[in-house]
Amino acid sequence: MNTTVCSFLAGTVALLTLGFSGGAAAYEIHDGPTGVIKYESEKTFNGYTLFAPTYKCTTTYLMDMNGDVVHTWQSKYPPGLYAILLPNGNLNEKVGTEKIRDYIWYTETKKPLPDHKNSNSYFLGENNSTAYYFFYEPQKVCVLNYDFVATIPEKAEDYIIYADRCTLSEQELQQLGITFKKIPRDIVRV
Repeated sequence: MNTTVCSFLAGTVALLTLGFSGGAAAYEIHDGPTGVIKYESEKTFNGYTLFAPTYKCTTTYLMDMNGDVVHTWQSKYPPGLYAILLPNGNLNEKVGTEKIRDYIWYTETKKPLPDHKNSNSYFLGENNSTAYYFFYEPQKVCVLNYDFVATIPEKAEDYIIYADRCTLSEQELQQLGITFKKIPRDIVRV
């Protein structure tokens, strides 16, 4: 099941559960007061709800039927950014290139991927005077070389470029201010 569907289902279940529970302490921790919620124990099944907000939140909550938080788990990353790499170290291409781009940007900057584009479709964004590129195409070997460098319109102090291979020498990379990161070896595993 794709990540978007899983996130939607998890959110729907969490909201439905909150709608039928007494308090909404976990939801209120994340989004503030929720108003009046009714809990009729004789009309519900007893149990717990796992709630993982997907926007700017790295905490997962386990709530009881009253909406009280009984346990929390903290992560470095928001939900949905954990299945980018498969156990064998390869990229999970089923999540889609955009999710991989989001993951790369987040692991590098701890920020959401900006919504700006430029003439180079591999450009992720700029952060602290460093321009980030994810030179990747499914089913194709992407090589960081002078041809790719010539497509970079941004002038930044430094560059971090992810690609499958690199034909530039260490000296050439240093002169150009480029840090090469090999896909998938140099992608941070969560």
